[in-house]
Amino acid sequence: MAVNSYNLNAAAEALGIKSDILISLIKEMTVNTEGYISQMKALIPENRFEELRRTAHTLKGMAANLRFETLSKHAKIIEEKAKSEEPGGYNVTLTEIESELAAIKTMIGKM
Repeated sequence: MAVNSYNLNAAAEALGIKSDILISLIKEMTVNTEGYISQMKALIPENRFEELRRTAHTLKGMAANLRFETLSKHAKIIEEKAKSEEPGGYNVTLTEIESELAAIKTMIGKM
């Protein structure tokens, strides 16, 4: 699900938690995502594929759990590339992750 169509109440209900708790979790996710982006940027040029795969996998799961499907999808792309030990082609996907993160932060700022 793209951020612009994210339904906080529906996501909270699906997760069985209150909306204010979900908002807190999303805020924590944004901080963690910034760290994961930095990690991935450092790992890519060093071809540290297993660490890159694990970092992307963690981001993928965290985003999926909070119902951010687009963010999860982009993290999965990086995870799969790293699993295949592809040496390049990560920048576009990282840019997409950064863009999605910015949209999530904007959404949270409006709540």
